[in-house]
Amino acid sequence: MNEKVLIVDDETSIVTLLKFNLEKAGFITDVSYDGLDASS
Repeated sequence: MNEKVLIVDDETSIVTLLKFNLEKAGFITDVSYDGLDASS
């Protein structure tokens, strides 16, 4: 699986948990910690 997921949240612990689990499931992840950064 080579699906890419963008994780956006201002809570570092939530981002870390989601990133870990999604990558374990085979997804490619990218992260952003605020909506302005995510939209650019």
